[in-house]
Amino acid sequence: MPNTPARERFSTGDLVAFDFPFCDGGAKTRVCLIVAEDTDLNEVVVAYGTTNLHLNLDRRHAVILNMQSDWSAAGLHRATRFQVDRRIRVSMNDTRFKQNRSLGTAKVGRLLPSKVQQLMTCYSRLKPVSRVQERLGIHPKPQVHNGRRSFLGRRPVRHNAGSAAA
Repeated sequence: MPNTPARERFSTGDLVAFDFPFCDGGAKTRVCLIVAEDTDLNEVVVAYGTTNLHLNLDRRHAVILNMQSDWSAAGLHRATRFQVDRRIRVSMNDTRFKQNRSLGTAKVGRLLPSKVQQLMTCYSRLKPVSRVQERLGIHPKPQVHNGRRSFLGRRPVRHNAGSAAA
């Protein structure tokens, strides 16, 4: 997909095609959510989107479109989760916005007004970080429940000091 034209404008609640970066340096084009806009700096904050609704990330920091009426009204084909605490601040002209050939824009949809309000509440609850930190990308670590399993579902390695043979 070609990059978006420099004239494209995004606003809070827009769903966009974006090459969202991984913390290891890779990236994947996915539907992401514009969670905030800074018109003075011509920047937006983009949140991670996934169809995996069962991530071990804090659900309090997510906008989840699991009702068909919500995700279809937003222009999506499946239930989707937008993890607002996993985000990056970028220029509206960033080359990672990917233009859809058939639509002619990186915008793929928009949240319903009730979901935009939920998004704004969710974003306002996040721990404040600097613009520089947001530009580098915020990638919270997955939660471990009761210390039993890690993010990938594997049991943690236990080192038993008493079992070493003399």
